[in-house]
Amino acid sequence: MTVWQSRPDCLKAVLPVEFATVREALAAAADALTDPEASPWIITAGGLILTPAWLEDYLDDGAAPSPPSPSMSWPS
Repeated sequence: MTVWQSRPDCLKAVLPVEFATVREALAAAADALTDPEASPWIITAGGLILTPAWLEDYLDDGAAPSPPSPSMSWPS
């Protein structure tokens, strides 16, 4: 998981933190989202990218979207 600060004066290049499971990364993302200046991103070993907006929706008790599918097709 990589967490970027949202302030304009912050560097965007940071080292990612590795987690053994997606659940661990989601828990860390939930903690990061309590900071209004943090923007956590999760990139799985399979290459799926979970954006801050997706994480906020997923971690919101009432609006958990389905996890992205590896077979998802992108618009051309």
